[in-house]
Amino acid sequence: MEFNRDVCISLLNVTGGRRMLDAMCATGVRAVRFKMETGAEQVIACDRSRLACELTAVNASRNDVQIDVVNKDALAALALGNYDYVDLDPYGTPVRYIMPALLSLRNGGVLGVTATDTAMLCGSVSGSERRYLACAHKSPFMHETGIRILLGYIVRQAASVDLCAAPILSYSADHYFRIYVRVFRGASRAREMLKHLGFAFFESRTGRRGIALSQTEQAAGPLWAGPLHDETVLRSMRVEEHFSTAKRMERMLSLWREEQSAPPLYYTLDELSAYMHGRQPKMKELTERFRGLVFRTHFDPKGFKTALTLEEIASSFKGA
Repeated sequence: MEFNRDVCISLLNVTGGRRMLDAMCATGVRAVRFKMETGAEQVIACDRSRLACELTAVNASRNDVQIDVVNKDALAALALGNYDYVDLDPYGTPVRYIMPALLSLRNGGVLGVTATDTAMLCGSVSGSERRYLACAHKSPFMHETGIRILLGYIVRQAASVDLCAAPILSYSADHYFRIYVRVFRGASRAREMLKHLGFAFFESRTGRRGIALSQTEQAAGPLWAGPLHDETVLRSMRVEEHFSTAKRMERMLSLWREEQSAPPLYYTLDELSAYMHGRQPKMKELTERFRGLVFRTHFDPKGFKTALTLEEIASSFKGA
């Protein structure tokens, strides 16, 4: 999870925060880095495991930092509230912690959430209707719909208590999804966020896909249909030399910035190849030919986003 933590530190150095909670601290690596590498005045590290808390205290001492270690269930720590940043990194689903975490934040605070139940969010296994109150379907772009279902759930949960949860960074990596939202109070702001919800449809025969306002049998959602990232935050994030995943972060930041202005739901080069009777152009060839119309995405090395159809792209190559 080094990459996860490096990204977190880079983002927090942009968004700031004086009082931070690592709600499931394990050995305290993330909490120690909060204190050492951000401007946090107070860091609370919580875990229900006594051993985890003991290890966190030892690691804080070894790094000569002051951290408040709390041996409690995450829900108890969240109930204390008044945080500028809350980090949720559970095993499996974060669902039971979402509402308490939203309510624990100060106005303008940031929530970071990890979900490892990606198979359910992507529709590979059943249960999304029960857990996330949304339908999930397998598709060539299921990692993106999974992220958007999770985001949609957080946005709807926030809106139900007159909170606006605005996405500032959302990504898929390794075995998990990771989302950051900034939370504001206000019913009017909450209503505005709900306008960005929709359903992702996919026609397997034609490859056609898009966002619809109403649900059909094969549509995934409701899900977040708006931007996945905040452009200002992405532009301000920096990769520090001491980050162990610096090269990977540079590459991912480049992809996040590129896909920020692209339409939702990506295609893959394998799908395009079917339209071109087996020929598969290289990504560089594709993006250069359709500069400003085709964008790379971090979801898949062979993935790209565009408002064009596969047929339009294939026809262009056939005519070349």
